Amino acid sequence: MIPQLRPWTLRLLLASPILSAAISLDVDDDTSIKSAAKTIAKDLLSYYKGDEDGVGLFPQPPYFWEESGMVWAGMVDYWAYTGDDQYNDLIQSALIGQTGPDNDYMPPNQTKSLGNLDQGLWALAAMNAAEKGFPSPSGSTSWLDLAKNVFDRQVRRWDTNTCNGGLRWQIFSFNTGYSYKDSASNGILFQLAARLAAFTGNSTYVDWAEKAYDWTKSVGFISNDFHTSNPMSINRTNSLLEASQLFFKVTGSGEVMTEQACERVGTCDTDDFPLKGLMAQWLGAAAQVAPYASDNITASVRSSAKAAAQQCTGGENKGTECGSIWTSSYDGSTGVGQELSAMNVVLANLAVKSTGPAKAGSSNTTSGASGEPSSKPSSTVSGSAASQTAGSGSAAVRHLTARSLALCSVLAAALCIL
Repeated sequence: MIPQLRPWTLRLLLASPILSAAISLDVDDDTSIKSAAKTIAKDLLSYYKGDEDGVGLFPQPPYFWEESGMVWAGMVDYWAYTGDDQYNDLIQSALIGQTGPDNDYMPPNQTKSLGNLDQGLWALAAMNAAEKGFPSPSGSTSWLDLAKNVFDRQVRRWDTNTCNGGLRWQIFSFNTGYSYKDSASNGILFQLAARLAAFTGNSTYVDWAEKAYDWTKSVGFISNDFHTSNPMSINRTNSLLEASQLFFKVTGSGEVMTEQACERVGTCDTDDFPLKGLMAQWLGAAAQVAPYASDNITASVRSSAKAAAQQCTGGENKGTECGSIWTSSYDGSTGVGQELSAMNVVLANLAVKSTGPAKAGSSNTTSGASGEPSSKPSSTVSGSAASQTAGSGSAAVRHLTARSLALCSVLAAALCIL
């Protein structure tokens, strides 16, 4: 008679190093990095059920709308860094399928829970596609225009009636959370504006990026521990990156990314699992525009990627599914966020070796329009990068972009604390 295994016993056996396969990863070998990313990308997209839950959407519940946007932004990186185009049609249909009737990522089916943060994350996916030169379907709105449309919508919501400015968490007054103004929504606006400034060379985006950053600092969302008093962008960026070290745990093989607020006590949930993926993605991008920070970022994503790949031993058949905790063996937790985080940190090891994002009008973009924002800030920030040359290649704009990526990296890691 064959003994019956209890479910928890089966999980332990599947997580056992003796039976597990893990994902082979040599961070010094680009071919190995691409192979590991390919394995994880396949596992990640195994959760996608096609149009069953809506074009571009992973099952709801448990995955909220914004997490789907995070996935497609990561898949654009997958294509850009590996050259594997087998998922391109899927990525295109997803990014176009959720744009809504006004091409601003406000689909009617998400009205009950649509927030500025959610919309902003989809806009960053479109921005990523524009920067990477990801091909767009014939006759569709360009990736750049989609990102610009979201920017225009959000700056119109800048609310000076309370707290002297800032975006609210929710867009519609009938949704719970409309009374909140949060760091994440405003950090995403900062990043979107900075990346639009770098891509288009338009100084209005610089003005808004500085406005969003200064407001976020003025209300205490960025504490004095997160930056120095030196006003130079390079020091602000480095200080934000130093603050991100809170979210790394020193192990025998280096610093490994961790969710400090929830991993230690076992309370991480579906919303938390993809956040290390955002942090890894944005750190990789920050290294491209802030080479002065590249060495430290590279060291962190190398050790984190190795740890992440080592614990990807889950799954009854494959033995390659990734868990949520990278500082130990596979923890039995699987899902979209876990796979996305692992894929993004692996891809970050290619990002740090790559050049920075393309600019509007270059041969690597799908839209050559620089575009004029329809909304301008009510005042110019004194002493900001707006007073300098706003050309997309200028040091001021590069530092601004790096600072936005660094800030959002910290915010991504800290979201479950806020």
